[in-house]
Amino acid sequence: MQILKKVSHMDFVITTVVSCKNNVSRMCFSFFSLNYLLAMITYVFLSGSLSAQTGIVEISGAIKISESTTTPAAGMIRWNEDAHDFEGFNGIEWVSLTLDGGSNENRMPIQGGLSSGTEIDSSFFGHSIDFLHGFLAVGIKNKRSVSIYHRQNNTWYLLQEIQDTSKTDFGKKLQFMEREDQNQNDYLAIASDQSIDFFQYDSGGFTIAGAFGGFPSPGFADNFAFGDSEGGIWDSYLNKFYMMEGSQSEWTPCLISSGLTATKEITARNAVLAKRAHAGAQSVEVRVFCNSFQGLISNPSGGALSDAFGSAIGLTDSLLLVGAPNWDNDTLTDSGRVCLFKRNTSNVYNYIGQIVHPMTEGGMIKKFGEAIDVMNDNIAIAGRVNGKLVLFEYAVSQTNLIEQRVISTGISDEQYEIAIDSNGQLGIGVPTKNAGLYHAQGIVLFY
Repeated sequence: MQILKKVSHMDFVITTVVSCKNNVSRMCFSFFSLNYLLAMITYVFLSGSLSAQTGIVEISGAIKISESTTTPAAGMIRWNEDAHDFEGFNGIEWVSLTLDGGSNENRMPIQGGLSSGTEIDSSFFGHSIDFLHGFLAVGIKNKRSVSIYHRQNNTWYLLQEIQDTSKTDFGKKLQFMEREDQNQNDYLAIASDQSIDFFQYDSGGFTIAGAFGGFPSPGFADNFAFGDSEGGIWDSYLNKFYMMEGSQSEWTPCLISSGLTATKEITARNAVLAKRAHAGAQSVEVRVFCNSFQGLISNPSGGALSDAFGSAIGLTDSLLLVGAPNWDNDTLTDSGRVCLFKRNTSNVYNYIGQIVHPMTEGGMIKKFGEAIDVMNDNIAIAGRVNGKLVLFEYAVSQTNLIEQRVISTGISDEQYEIAIDSNGQLGIGVPTKNAGLYHAQGIVLFY
């Protein structure tokens, strides 16, 4: 029996012919890939009641393919939510249907590092990094660009490069904006001295969707954070803080403050915004949504002004983590600690304890808590042993942090940025790393 299938979806129309036997239940599928884009995936399930004659099956709209939980067999297809991709099983492994599975100059190992190529202009690759749903964005400071990679199995592929040479320091800070509603597309926010530009993922790439421009200055958006409906932007030059409300690419200031209230560390999640009160303070300012003032969270007992309390901040659904990397324990100066505060039903954060990590196999830990990154319930905290960077990975179980692994990176650079993915993969961008012959080319390492 010959079945002619015509499937129409958006601007794509594909007609294929599939041969199936009479009255036998089968699944037939076809797909084609062009320029790394999955244009169409279709299938037809033929029941025993279908008459043995030539017919036309016409589908208008879309067919949804979900993740597979069954034992794979050659020829199966699925949607991989973690990789954000359609995949086919080749009898050995799941491979992408949207990316070139063969020789590809943009293919990078997931263990090891990414670099910016052969630039000789001190490109500072890895100046900023972030993960989300199988995507990795890397800021390249001196190129005023952001490279976006897509993960497939154990490989990173270069998906897209976004460059805007008209904007000073384009890519100096970036953030994927995770949507609580999985039916919404992901956004990527990219900062420059002129604006924060919002890019939406659609049809295999990120396209501009909106922007917010403050008063152009060398310090505009030196740091920012967006949650689901709340956000904050810091201008280090004007010492101005914008408290934002909105969603996706539509954001407006609901409060603008100047002076010592605006400082570098900002985080936002689930209608909570936290930021360091100011550089010399022993407190973190927490607000619930916009103008509902929560108050200051102070350095707990045993702390001192010199602790650098608030140098790093992270939020989970119920916990606020505040790093104090210069805190002294009983035997070691600058050993560092991370203070934990639990959010109650009244949106008040109460101190519940601290994390300290005095020793690893390599020696005594110092500066524990100098950097923190959170994705869902995965947490990364940075410290140092003998000046070398050490990463600690934790998983959240209710209000407990369970250590998963300790990673000695061998990196002594002062300038770096860490990121953790929802699956627990760790990345670190080191823009000052001398990669081979090219000074300060920069590198991103994965663990």
